[in-house]
Amino acid sequence: MSEKVALVTGAARRLGEAIALGLAGKGYQIVVHYHQSQRDAFETMNSIRKHGRDAITIQADVSDQEEVSRMFDRTIEHFGRLDVLINNAGVFPRAPLEAITETMWEQTIGTNLKGPFFCAQMAAKIMLTQKSGRIINIASVGGLIPYKNYLVYSVSKAGLIMLTKCLAKECAPDVTVNAIAPGSIKFTESEAESHIPLNRIPLNRLATPDEVVAAVIFLATSADYISGQVLCLDGGRTLV
Repeated sequence: MSEKVALVTGAARRLGEAIALGLAGKGYQIVVHYHQSQRDAFETMNSIRKHGRDAITIQADVSDQEEVSRMFDRTIEHFGRLDVLINNAGVFPRAPLEAITETMWEQTIGTNLKGPFFCAQMAAKIMLTQKSGRIINIASVGGLIPYKNYLVYSVSKAGLIMLTKCLAKECAPDVTVNAIAPGSIKFTESEAESHIPLNRIPLNRLATPDEVVAAVIFLATSADYISGQVLCLDGGRTLV
């Protein structure tokens, strides 16, 4: 495991940071991708290095194919391989139907759907040559059921779920591709309130970042015979 490498997009903060640290704890070297949060990305990198794993930061706009290509070239230059890609970077704009603009549409689809495609395309090229690899997309319950006032977000995540299934067929048999669809996640005590009432979640609470990380680690390390699937991590919300 000591030589395995994982690239986590949007790894500077929140869920991406937790995933990067969780994979580092399992022995992975980490590429910490960020777009604008440079200081946070450096802090994530330093935390990983303090625990004895190698890590680098790479800045890129994932919606730009040339910048994505540069990010993967830099990854191979430094580590020489790539074993796991976590497509985590995303945006979550709130707007009623009449307020949705072309700019909002382009930015959301660009980050949440086009970006994961570009990253998966580059990762698959490396992994298929290696004849091994895992691609894990962080989707959302919003891609399975519509979120009111989050139309563009839900559309982008629904597209990401279908992208996952298509990639699984394209990359088989050497590379598995799966998605995790979290519901609402509680990062701090101040985030105890969700945009959905807790009584509409059968388990009556939000997910923790650690629970999402555990699902990522399972798909990255143990799920040898699982591909093209969506692991819904929502406390039963989609049952209501």
